[in-house]
Amino acid sequence: MEVCEEIISYPFVKYRINVSHVTSRNSTAFEWLFLEALIRARGTEFQNENIESFFKNYFQIDNPEKLVKPVLKKLYDLQAVACAKLTDDISLSDLTLHDVEILPLGKEMQQKGLLPGEHSMDVLELVYDVSKNKLITDRTKFSAEAEGNYISVEESSFPERLVRDYIESQRPKSEMSEKMQSDEELAEEMLSQNSEEKDHSKKEKNKKKKNKQKKLDWLKDNTEIDSVIPVKNEICFDNIPCKIQLKDDLIWKIENNKVLELEEASLENFENNPPEELENCPLTSITRPDEQIEQIILFKEQKSSKDAVAPSLNKFIDKRLQGGITNILASPFFHKENLNRKNAENKSDNKKHAFKIIILSNSPAFSLSSENSTFLLTLPERILPPNCIFMNENFSINAEKFPVKAGDVSKKLTFAYLPKNTKPNLRNFILPIVEKYFRTEPGVLLLLNEANGLQSQFNFYFEKLISNASLKEKTEKIAQLNQLSFNLTGKKCVSDEVVFNLIVKEEEIRQSVFNFASAKKIIEDYSSISVVKNQVLREFLKIVLESLNPTDSVEEIWNLIDLIKEKSPDSVGYLDKQGCVGKLYSKKAMNDVFEKAFSDKLAEAHCDFEKRVLNLADWYRKIRDMRDEKKLKDALNAWKNNFGNIRKYHGTIEIAEKYNQEIESKISAIKKLNGGKK
Repeated sequence: MEVCEEIISYPFVKYRINVSHVTSRNSTAFEWLFLEALIRARGTEFQNENIESFFKNYFQIDNPEKLVKPVLKKLYDLQAVACAKLTDDISLSDLTLHDVEILPLGKEMQQKGLLPGEHSMDVLELVYDVSKNKLITDRTKFSAEAEGNYISVEESSFPERLVRDYIESQRPKSEMSEKMQSDEELAEEMLSQNSEEKDHSKKEKNKKKKNKQKKLDWLKDNTEIDSVIPVKNEICFDNIPCKIQLKDDLIWKIENNKVLELEEASLENFENNPPEELENCPLTSITRPDEQIEQIILFKEQKSSKDAVAPSLNKFIDKRLQGGITNILASPFFHKENLNRKNAENKSDNKKHAFKIIILSNSPAFSLSSENSTFLLTLPERILPPNCIFMNENFSINAEKFPVKAGDVSKKLTFAYLPKNTKPNLRNFILPIVEKYFRTEPGVLLLLNEANGLQSQFNFYFEKLISNASLKEKTEKIAQLNQLSFNLTGKKCVSDEVVFNLIVKEEEIRQSVFNFASAKKIIEDYSSISVVKNQVLREFLKIVLESLNPTDSVEEIWNLIDLIKEKSPDSVGYLDKQGCVGKLYSKKAMNDVFEKAFSDKLAEAHCDFEKRVLNLADWYRKIRDMRDEKKLKDALNAWKNNFGNIRKYHGTIEIAEKYNQEIESKISAIKKLNGGKK
């Protein structure tokens, strides 16, 4: 399980090294001759001869002092021979072959035909990788300062063995070895897949050869290394972003690292800075993080390898306060200013964003607000489990102490994390809140929404809320809920249908309406209710009018219709079409309407019935004054249609028959004038 990424400073030491060495050389003819003479003369009568006469008599050298003495002195300096009597002034005639002792080095060199060269000193610069205990020869860029955790290299010893091994690896190979290597390289080249690979391979090998020659051109196949002594060292670092992991049994591990000391230093210096509220969080029971944890969340921001910033817990929570569902979190981890800023950003981009429901557990006091698409409920009680600080229906965030180990270092670190394969059941947290507060704080019913899968519970608790309430209390609670819901979602949570079913109780209304005065009173009462509007009010008025018996008083009907127009202007037409208004007229009231209409005392119609009567009266006046036979025939047909409709919808109306009889008489008179023709 990945915890974070941090800089690990791997230590290196740049060494400047003095290499003391000597390279053997081929013996000269006189050197070989002198050493050979010493070896062969030992134990024979020749060993007592002086050196001057020996070389004169047997090798015909005329001037041994000039040719042989420098050779003796050279071999002496090379420690190939020893001679106690040898001085700069001594003559070869004063030295015998017995006085000169051939040393083991001289014997060895004589067998090989070589003699030691002069001692030389060369400078070698190498970089030592302390953590990997190896030398680096192909890299020069390092940082002078450590940016992250590192191990101390002040007391690290000089890697002499590695330096000598490196020098040996650079030693030129013998002619046979070089030929074998050349053959191997040729075979490798022939097996290369393409010419591009061959060219690249050649370039790399040539580059290596050049580097070797450039670095150690003094090194021969017969060079002897006397000593390697560091004369200067400089500590430097390679600062690398590394993933820090938490392994099984809560072992602290740096990815691809084999240096335990670095992991100990990393754990020792790691600080997560948990808030005070989590000081007493429980000790974790997790032992296999990869199997039990989806993600670890730190309390501080971390740099990632892509040079981005990994969000802290607070930013993580702020970003995941998801809309449309309920989010429950511990009060200290909520930042209202961040939410306000995000809401302002959402508002400015002119896009619709889902509303958020946020419950703050363990707050100072109860409060409820609904604004800017955010429903915020604070509760004094702690409703989250002891180790949980955030949850919604998709995931939860827990916080626990982890006893972490790295080598000899152990430390208790508080981590926030997402448990793996867990989806909290919010019903278990929401329903107890609603049960406790819905009577005193009806706004909590908004938690029972469709997004949480609790719509049926909303209806259940809402009915309980208003079951024993007065009409005024019912309407106040509905108005409060609808206003909260509108602030949050832009729509009401209690629909007109629900209002109708809960408030417009048909049986109760019918029992309350026993005359026109009681009808006017109940209309006044219900129309003042803010939640009773539109279709709900129309259906209510329909029940009221249907509950009334017809009346003889036209004025009483008209006063009632005027009240309905005042309270709900759009409802009169609807009620009239439903036949509710016409049924209010008794036969006497209908006759009064006819009298008023035919005597020009009815100025305007209040309902469809009156419109028909006014229309009939208008035709009556036209027919009464009409003299044109053709127009009269058309007018009579219109009269019959209107009169027929009146009788169809309202039965036989006595007063109307009088006017109809007058028209019939008019028709008979016209027939006589036309000789009985229609």
